[in-house]
Amino acid sequence: MARRLVKVAKEFKIGTGVIVDLLARHGYVIDQKPTSKISEEMYELLKQEFEKQGNSEENKKVLLQALNHINEIKENYHSFVEDQIKKIEKMETYLYNLKNGFRVMQEFIDIQCAMINKLSERITPDFDFPEIDLKFVRLEYIESKGEIDWGNFGQGLLSASGYHVGKTRGLTESERREILNFIFLKDTLNDIDNEGYKEQWGEPKTSDRLKKLADVVATLANNALRKRGDYSKAIWDWHSDLQYLKKSFYDNWGGFPWPKLERKLQE
Repeated sequence: MARRLVKVAKEFKIGTGVIVDLLARHGYVIDQKPTSKISEEMYELLKQEFEKQGNSEENKKVLLQALNHINEIKENYHSFVEDQIKKIEKMETYLYNLKNGFRVMQEFIDIQCAMINKLSERITPDFDFPEIDLKFVRLEYIESKGEIDWGNFGQGLLSASGYHVGKTRGLTESERREILNFIFLKDTLNDIDNEGYKEQWGEPKTSDRLKKLADVVATLANNALRKRGDYSKAIWDWHSDLQYLKKSFYDNWGGFPWPKLERKLQE
């Protein structure tokens, strides 16, 4: 029984591009279109391949456990080193070099642990994310549109990811920011088949990704400011989200001029 590419991608929770590449490595060539057909033989091959893959959530848990274990070792080792230093200070001069050796080792461990803790904060920040995987949201968006011209009006990453503002279809503030958090911190964009458009967004957790995200939000707001009609709620939502992005991420991933609205909003 033949299946549509987009349905198989949704079933295996993977991007259509990954499926097309995997089939190509096994001698099956199909177009990367949502409506492309997957034969029963191709489907069985995909099923076997993806069953071999590990659970990414389990990998995240292992990473967190390892970081916690390293911090525990750090605390225990600091206590041990301090005790040894106190004992060494009471010994003869010939142990002087050994005492300094412990101090150098302690300083090195402090630096390494500080770097690990900082990395841990950036890998697992205290940010909320959408409960549903945005890749599935975009799969449904692509399926509903048929063909996507990425970057054209109304067919950008934010719209495809379910990000909406304003009175009619607007999300709550927390829902919008969960989407923005995911796009900046985690989104690999592997499900988007336009390489040129993906390149514009850069990698997650980089200045390129933050700049692109801020520029898009600011452009949407500035375009609405030029239109006739009451877009005040939508413009305010974009303005608020732009401030949120700067406050949350600019200190670590800035280094570029922050975009501004063409005129100030009245609160």
